[in-house]
Amino acid sequence: MSRRCLLNSESQAPTERIPEIDLAVLVRIMRDCFEVYVDALSNDPPYSVRFVARPYNSFVPGCRSLKIMAHNRGTKVSPLAIKQILKKFEVNESEFLAALDAPPLFSTVRKEQPPAIQ
Repeated sequence: MSRRCLLNSESQAPTERIPEIDLAVLVRIMRDCFEVYVDALSNDPPYSVRFVARPYNSFVPGCRSLKIMAHNRGTKVSPLAIKQILKKFEVNESEFLAALDAPPLFSTVRKEQPPAIQ
């Protein structure tokens, strides 16, 4: 009788994977869609970022906050770190992926450059 161990991906229902994304995109999505903000860290390593939910003060008891480390010189966030953030702030992965695929709330408007003076 042979037993075959299921791989982690086989044991779970098929779901979409969370990609590695830019830190700026993650901050925008968490702020605009889930009201989770970024707190400035002064005494920590240069690529660490703290996400904070209501009451937006990490020293108040009951305030949910989580510090993560970005990589690629502070520009990218790994899928594992994103999953930790989603778990901490009770955000469903499907809601996050929907927010990630949604167009930005405010598009950037490019102003035309004035003609050069000759």
